[in-house]
Amino acid sequence: MAFSRREKALALLAVIRATMVEIYCSHACWDWKKVGKENTGRAASTVDWLDHADSAMVEILGICHILSRLLQLPTATRARHRATSSLQREADDTLFLASKLYGCMFVRFGRLTDLCEILKEEGLPPNEATRYVDWAWLLHVVFIFKCFRYLFGPQKSFVNG
Repeated sequence: MAFSRREKALALLAVIRATMVEIYCSHACWDWKKVGKENTGRAASTVDWLDHADSAMVEILGICHILSRLLQLPTATRARHRATSSLQREADDTLFLASKLYGCMFVRFGRLTDLCEILKEEGLPPNEATRYVDWAWLLHVVFIFKCFRYLFGPQKSFVNG
């Protein structure tokens, strides 16, 4: 069971990586120039797109760094963490740090969403903005509900079956 959980988690990490690449590409090189019309899309904008793409990369790398730190945290939800007061404190400290890291990660997701708003203000079509929001939502869902469930979710103990 443990190996299949790890394999599922690794597959989901690959989805997270691919989605991060797509989000970066949307900031770095998407152009929404209208066919037959001059001065539309990125060319007509006054935004420094290199700086914009760099800002997106900073947020993406920050999310990856936080994800790395979260994945390196020790397990804190096993029955042994309720056996003694010192293990209970260790589990509480670990869960407190995990909640702080989650908060930092969601701040970075918010900043990525703000960067998407700049794209929309500069003329990104609604269908492309929807695609971007879908990618961001996919990251949230995959990360929170699936990846961490497979890595750190409840496990059967030897006592209970």
